[in-house]
Amino acid sequence: MKRNLLIAAATVIAFSLASCGGSAADPVKMAKEFAEAYVNADYDKCNKMMDDEEFTPSGEMSSMEKAVVKAMKEEAQKMKYIFTVDTESTSVSEDDADIWFDVTSGSDPDFKDIFKVELEKDEDTGKWYVDRYKSF
Repeated sequence: MKRNLLIAAATVIAFSLASCGGSAADPVKMAKEFAEAYVNADYDKCNKMMDDEEFTPSGEMSSMEKAVVKAMKEEAQKMKYIFTVDTESTSVSEDDADIWFDVTSGSDPDFKDIFKVELEKDEDTGKWYVDRYKSF
């Protein structure tokens, strides 16, 4: 009986940790996941990380939107984007974070870009969410 109770408790704890998401407590990790999802046109994932749904869910996209997303995903695979946190520009406080990335390409040594993700922490849940983002 004790063993079953321990297994059940361990399962509940593991499920709780998994459902919170590994990046929920780490704003830098969450910002990187968002930036990667954005350039890889994984807009469903982006929507889940934002306070408000900004992108058309994949199930509701028109055939033209799906074609554009497919082309963007193919380009991202070809470019092999690499995100490096710019620690000098990045700032994280208790309630918000501005995460800056230097973006390069594994296949194009001349490619350089900057990507910024602004996060805020929900007062009620304590979880981070993407408030704004911008590619420069």
